[in-house]
Amino acid sequence: MLPNSASSSSRSAAIRSGARSPDLLYVSNRKDGSVDFYVLATEKLQGRLSNVRASGLCANGNGAVFMTNGHEVLEYAHGGTRAVAVLRDLLGAPLQGCAADASSGDLAVTSSAGRIAIFANAKGSARALNDPGRYSAIAYDDSGNLFVAGAHAVKELSQGATALRAVVWSGPRRARVGAMQWDGRYLAIENAPSTKTAVATVSRYAVNGTHLTFVDSIALASSAAPLRFAVLGEQLFAPATAGVAQYGYPQGGRATTVFADALEPQDVAVSRASQPKFALTTYHDDNYRTGWDNDESALTEKTVNSTSFGLLASVSLDDQVDAQPLVVPDVTSSVVAGQHATQNAVRSADSRLLERLERKRQPCAGGGKRQSPRREL
Repeated sequence: MLPNSASSSSRSAAIRSGARSPDLLYVSNRKDGSVDFYVLATEKLQGRLSNVRASGLCANGNGAVFMTNGHEVLEYAHGGTRAVAVLRDLLGAPLQGCAADASSGDLAVTSSAGRIAIFANAKGSARALNDPGRYSAIAYDDSGNLFVAGAHAVKELSQGATALRAVVWSGPRRARVGAMQWDGRYLAIENAPSTKTAVATVSRYAVNGTHLTFVDSIALASSAAPLRFAVLGEQLFAPATAGVAQYGYPQGGRATTVFADALEPQDVAVSRASQPKFALTTYHDDNYRTGWDNDESALTEKTVNSTSFGLLASVSLDDQVDAQPLVVPDVTSSVVAGQHATQNAVRSADSRLLERLERKRQPCAGGGKRQSPRREL
């Protein structure tokens, strides 16, 4: 148990760095060069950046948004209206798309000539990849591996590598590769339509080493071609004829919502709000021992079901445990005490038992008893 210094009327669970800002959908417009950003939850326009002329958009794990503009990359803070940094490349041709690595902070960009460059930690000078191919689409997976795609091929730059390697298709191969995104589990690739009137489709591929294995295809009604899309959980956002369409993912089909925009949207990116740190430091969440969280929004009757909620991991201990699981921000392991003075150190990420500490009572000076630890690793 952690000491609880809160008053009896306060909750001990939430450690917040201020009010949580909303997730935002950024949209670059071809007609006037503006970039609009909408509140995802309400579909309301929150702000507009005038005359940015962004040919590509991407966002990193901290909510920062990057916009390619000619030979520069403009960086904006989440919801910000002034660029906080400007990056310049040495690729020679105007920049097109970008992708941000959530694991390292690196930023990759493509040029209109099909070349790739990477800004380490999204700062300083870019390092151009020495590869003769022409690539128009790029995406990072969760492990920091960069995938690049040309019209008919996909290559991979493994995390820490300096050269691209070929990727082998297993199953149906797209005749023409378009935009590409990592959806958290699969590599989602646009099947670029041959005409602007054709229905856009996105195919998902499982990545296994240097192999892409086909999973399924998703048709997106009324989407615009070429398709520049973004995936957030169970939603896909893409420019459409009447604005930006929001689709169920991976169901696809008809749009569930349309963010009205008459300025010819051409690219989209989702900027996640910073997540407040959360702690659970006492039994049943508060000093009244109610276990009730008035601020809970993620766990609902709709989301808590057999397909999206369940046991992630378990660890076997050597004793009965009568305790409330506690959570402390930025702590990667926890100590679980058993009834008979056994303490178990458990890693939080995968519930792996790190070590076991048994305490034996031994005589000490003065006739009392003391605890002497014995470690089992």
